[in-house]
Parts: sequence; C-alpha cells; structure tokens
Amino acid sequence: MDGGSSRDVSVDAVGDDARRVARAAEPGAGRAIGRDVQRAVDREVEREVALDLPRDVAPVAEPAPAPAIATAPEPTPTDALYAKARTAAGRGDLKGARRTYQELLAIDGTHIKARNNLALLHAELGDLEAALSQFAAAIERQPENVTLLGNRAAVLAGANRYDAAESDLKRALKLAPDDVEALVQFAVLRSRRARWADAIEPLQRAVAIDPGNAQAFFHLGEAFNQAERFVDAAEAFREAVRLAPHHWRAHKGLGNVLDRLGRADEATVAHRAARAAQQR
Repeated sequence: MDGGSSRDVSVDAVGDDARRVARAAEPGAGRAIGRDVQRAVDREVEREVALDLPRDVAPVAEPAPAPAIATAPEPTPTDALYAKARTAAGRGDLKGARRTYQELLAIDGTHIKARNNLALLHAELGDLEAALSQFAAAIERQPENVTLLGNRAAVLAGANRYDAAESDLKRALKLAPDDVEALVQFAVLRSRRARWADAIEPLQRAVAIDPGNAQAFFHLGEAFNQAERFVDAAEAFREAVRLAPHHWRAHKGLGNVLDRLGRADEATVAHRAARAAQQR
C-alpha cells in the first residue's frame, strides 16, 4: 500500500475481496471480519422398545428418517444492501454506493465493513471530515483493527496530516509488527516527509517477510537512491522489475541509478524497458 492507498475492509480485510476501496473493506483480511452463519440440525434418537415376542419372530425395523436437506440461509436485508453498495462502487457509481452504505448503517450501525467502505467513499468524493467521522466510529468499536487504522492513515496522509497518519501507523505496527502493508505504508509516509534513511529499515523488514512484494522493493530502491546508496538501490530496483516486469517506474529508477553509477549501457537498456512498460 502506498501512502495514499487503502484497504477495503470488505477485503475481507476486515474483508471479503483487502488487505487490507478492499485483510477490510477487498478491517482482513486479512484479518477477516465476517459472520459465518451455521445452522444446527437437532436429531431425535428414538430408543427401541423391547417387545415380548416369540423367539422366532423378529421386530420389524422402523424406516430410517430421511436426512435433513441443508438449505442456504436467506440473505439478510443488510447483506443485500452491502452487496448492492459494492456493485454500485464496482461500476463507478460512488454516490449511489455511498447512499446505500448509509441506508445499511441506519439499519445496523455495527457493520464495520460498511462503515469502513463508507469512510473510503467519503474520502474519494472529497468529504474528508465525513470520512474521518466514519473511521472514528468504526475504530471506537474495534480499536485494535489494523486495517481500519491503516485506511484512516492513508486518508490522513492524502490530506497532508502526516503527524496523525504516523500516529495511526505506529499504533497499527505495535499491534501487528509484521504487517507488511502497514510497514510499507509507514515507510512511504516517511519518504513523503523526506526522511529517506528512516524509510529503509521498515522496507527491509517488509521484503524480508514478503520477498515477493515488488512494490516494497520499488520503494526500497527509491529510499536507497535518495540516501545515495546507489549499489543497494540498483539491487532493489532489479528485484522489483524481476518480480513485476511491467513496473515502468522501477525500470526508470534502475536506469537513473545506473546512470549515477556510470554504467551507461545498462542504464540505456533500463530506460528503454521503462518506456516499453509505460506504453503497455
């Protein structure tokens, strides 16, 4: 997650899509905040009654009861509204999705995924204070939900409220020190504040935990480059383009670093790859 990105708690990040507009909503996860409805079927066990019958007459066995047929539970009104809102958001009708989430929350104010997604929609539609109000209500109910904290931090960072965003991310990482998304988000926030050297350590932790995370390697390359650790930067950018060959910014970063290392031929190849990837 970049500094301005967010996780959909329906990711089932609290989410059913992440984490994690989706570990959660795509608070989930993970990290999933879902409700699994299970129906128990009670079965009566009848005891056979011994009959005083002659020795050569056996009791007739009663037919076994037919097995119960499991049926899927009917969707609740809130389930239907949640699906409707997600469909509207998926087709780009953000205002319609917002209205539907508001209708859902009027019925069930405890629906964390809906509240998270409503907050993200408010932010997307430019209503920062409404977004923060929804996040506050959700976090009051689930103060240890790392996805909610990360999503609020992303919205705060997008509004240049860096101190508040950093506070949320520190709180998230205290709860989940190995959360890769939070580590990357925290590092990107430090980078946006020109604290490049301070961004390196959380990014190194992130790629150690998730060595397949191309975006984390890209940000690590950026941090190394700005800290003038060019050899380390080139290595990180190379890993990013290996994992994500069409990541044009990583190709461009690699080309810039190779230029600074005086490796002009290799830099030319990287810049050419950046242009090709950007045109895809």
